Amino acid sequence: MRNPLMTVSGRMNSALLSVAGISEEHKTYLNSGFCCPSCHASNTNMLGSITTAFYAADGRKLPLITGGALRGDTAECPKCRYRWKLYGKSAAAPQTPEETATEVIEAERSEEVFGEDRRVIDNTRSSSPITRAITFTKEWTRTYEIQNEKAQGSGGDITLGIKDAAALKLSA
Repeated sequence: MRNPLMTVSGRMNSALLSVAGISEEHKTYLNSGFCCPSCHASNTNMLGSITTAFYAADGRKLPLITGGALRGDTAECPKCRYRWKLYGKSAAAPQTPEETATEVIEAERSEEVFGEDRRVIDNTRSSSPITRAITFTKEWTRTYEIQNEKAQGSGGDITLGIKDAAALKLSA
């Protein structure tokens, strides 16, 4: 069951953070009252605390108490482990360093036939034995292609309030 207070809070955050360029998935997460965009599970506990994990661009986990939800690059659902970008339009969210793995994927294997070479060895007209040496060779070539991707983001800030009285500043 969704907490109506968390839904209101999430929608307010979505409206405020829209100027900072939050991703569509993160808007969905906030507008739904902090529910995972993939499995739709509520990411708040009984006390209303957010249980979503937030990560920096280099994969370090950022605590919520130190502004991880604003400073983070990606968020992760604690139930299904789905990750989404907080800002921008990037699709794939990076994994933490311990989950990051280099993997070799064989994309294609091919064989080329160079032709046929026929030799006739006929010793029927001679009484002496014949010895011939034929050498066969086969050569393999393996090619590796390494791909790397890097994303870059930008930020901004917004200030709401009354001049010289009270103001709320939000930076991302």
